[in-house]
Amino acid sequence: MNAATNLTWLLKARSRVLGTRPAKLASTSTSASTSRSPIRLRSRPGRTMSMTASRRSTRHASPLSRRSTASSDSLVRSSRLARLGLGLGLGQRSSPRRRSRSPGAGLPWSLEKCDVCQANFTEYSLPFHAGVCQRRRTHEEDTIRAHVRQQLRDSQPPRRPPGTVCHICGRRFTTASWPKHEPICLNKWIQWNSRMPRGHQRSTKPTRPQPTEDQLADMVEAALKSGRLEYTREHALDDVFLDASRRNELNWDVFG
Repeated sequence: MNAATNLTWLLKARSRVLGTRPAKLASTSTSASTSRSPIRLRSRPGRTMSMTASRRSTRHASPLSRRSTASSDSLVRSSRLARLGLGLGLGQRSSPRRRSRSPGAGLPWSLEKCDVCQANFTEYSLPFHAGVCQRRRTHEEDTIRAHVRQQLRDSQPPRRPPGTVCHICGRRFTTASWPKHEPICLNKWIQWNSRMPRGHQRSTKPTRPQPTEDQLADMVEAALKSGRLEYTREHALDDVFLDASRRNELNWDVFG
């Protein structure tokens, strides 16, 4: 009897809050159904009239006020139901909880970390990945080293070309071809000098310059002071032969 009385009181309270008629209470036993008739719960007339008036007022209200009124009514109902212990989930939302899982938690296999790329792999696939990853890392390192070497090579000053500068024509020849070129170039110079007008002919033949070591050292020192750090003795010797070729050059303007 106490359980039936408590349930009846709860249904009455719920009907007062929601403004609806309670459902009929089913009998829990055959003796209670034969001795007592079904209980009918009636709502108060004052409560019904107030709710009817509020509904009529909301019909003529603006949509914004209707929304605010409906939201306030739902909040009041949910708070009252929560106080009475009848919170049936109206207006209550449970926020989902995110579970933090570690990599590989709950899996039937264990994960191991690669020493090269620090990625996680299973104990079966790690040996295959390790070989590929190591080869890729080696290839990347070789590519980086080659790129660095190329940058260093480009930043350095150009090398001096091999060979010897001719003191007659000013062209450069290798060590093997220079002994053959010097007599041929001298004969050509003599032939062209004989064809020049008398006022433009040279009286002396071109000779090979013989600079001393002190002269070359002075040229190197002057170049280093001016900022030419790559200037060496060979560069100084080339400059001496180039100056000699400019002095031995014939005046080709007379031929038009």
